[in-house]
Amino acid sequence: MPQHGTRRVDLRAAAPAVERGGGGLGRPRVAAGSGGLLIADTTEQAVARYKDLYEARVRQNFKPHLEGRAGYNTPFRTVEDAIADGPQLIGSPQQIIDKILGYHEVYGHDLQSITVDGFGLSATEQTETLHRFAEEIAPVVRKEAPSTLWEA
Repeated sequence: MPQHGTRRVDLRAAAPAVERGGGGLGRPRVAAGSGGLLIADTTEQAVARYKDLYEARVRQNFKPHLEGRAGYNTPFRTVEDAIADGPQLIGSPQQIIDKILGYHEVYGHDLQSITVDGFGLSATEQTETLHRFAEEIAPVVRKEAPSTLWEA
């Protein structure tokens, strides 16, 4: 279950506004983003493989003059913090499945956005990551949290 910065929001309250001004959009849809996707066979392997990449990117993007202002500097300074509480999808396939389903339990989202290029992975690693997501993670998430988003 996501812990950092998550709270239950009753999105049904927004439905009348969407119906009135949404151009006939019907049911509002919720999407969830991630701070990156890094898959390994185990959590330990994820930490070993991605710790330096993740933490270097955090240091590179850190803006001292914006410290303490929401939305500028990640509070997840280590890969372990990101795995435990951050929006990043880092870890084993089951760990990533559990995180997405935990977010779905809170937000009821229909679409999960993923990012594979944010940590300096090679094009080959990015492609392998997408394949693993499509083969090992997406089918389980689709089964456990079905959506009507793509239905006609």
